[in-house]
Amino acid sequence: MWTIETVSDVSNHEIEDSLHNLSTNTTAALRIPGIYTGAEIDTIVENIGQQGVLWYPNFEFRQGRIGIGATEYASKINGKEAYFLLEPESSRIRDRIFPENLDPVARMAGVFSQAFDTSVAEEPSLDHAKYFTGLIRAMGEESTTHFDFAPHQLPGWRVADAVAQFAVVTYLQMPGSGGELTIYNRPWEQKDEAFNKDIDEKGPKGFGQQFLEDEESVTIMPSAGEMVVFNSRNFHKVESIVSEIVRYSINSFMSLSDDKLHLWN
Repeated sequence: MWTIETVSDVSNHEIEDSLHNLSTNTTAALRIPGIYTGAEIDTIVENIGQQGVLWYPNFEFRQGRIGIGATEYASKINGKEAYFLLEPESSRIRDRIFPENLDPVARMAGVFSQAFDTSVAEEPSLDHAKYFTGLIRAMGEESTTHFDFAPHQLPGWRVADAVAQFAVVTYLQMPGSGGELTIYNRPWEQKDEAFNKDIDEKGPKGFGQQFLEDEESVTIMPSAGEMVVFNSRNFHKVESIVSEIVRYSINSFMSLSDDKLHLWN
């Protein structure tokens, strides 16, 4: 049975073993409650409202973000350069939403730094420019079925040189109904592109689900303030949302390379 591990006390937990189990698909996900308190979340959500979300205009599913993601630039001409030109302003906006004591990068690093050297990823080909980290996802509908795996989706970027990649999602607000996270026990392989309904990577259609019908899966209903970590190469999706309340989360990737963890979006 594919299990979910819950960590009640990070300081007394063997986080290295947990990440190993995720990378080998021995466990499906790691749940870490209490990353943010209710009062802290109230402050952050209020700041999100003041900043405003950039909603995707042409997607079938109602989704938006605050921040930038590398995969959105991978197929663009000079996309890598454009991404890193936008990083400083994106980080300034993030820092306005999260006061210093609520810094999401520090909260993420604090979970893993007891076992690993954990830092924001850098791009050596561009004078060690830092990647953006701490993207806010806003969702009012279900997501596509997709995977995230830099060795395939970001060739030529430093974060593609990884032996494992994890999604690190910290939840700020959940809808009144729906919005669960489903993870399939099926890591992406090249042959799975036969089920990709998009021309480009991570487009608005995602993958058809017929090839996943017989795969083992878990479905998690996260709580506000909780962090969920999973192997992002596994196919996954956000389930239907039946609520006017927007689902807010802080989404980052974490790559394991040379026994170090690198955070990025």
